[in-house]
Amino acid sequence: LDIVPTINGEDGELQVLFNGKPVVKSQVMIWTPDKYEKETEQFTDDNGKVKFKVNQKGLWQIRARHQNDVAGKRGDKEYPFERHYSTLVLKNGEVKAEATATK
Repeated sequence: LDIVPTINGEDGELQVLFNGKPVVKSQVMIWTPDKYEKETEQFTDDNGKVKFKVNQKGLWQIRARHQNDVAGKRGDKEYPFERHYSTLVLKNGEVKAEATATK
């Protein structure tokens, strides 16, 4: 599962791909730099894309989830589907260091 970002100024777009093909209705969670405890949930369109505003400097956290309706078995346990996750961190602008190294 891949997340492909495109950033143009404050306009952000993410495309979610599975085996190189766009994923429709993939869940995408976006955490802004100043609100790690509050996320935005979106679902990809027919081209596997979601749009968002990149209007804060800092580290953006992104997670995509795709459920593949393929049943299987692992050991003695059967499962009705597979879930695939991918995470991405984007840096926008200057980010203040949390700690500094000393010699």
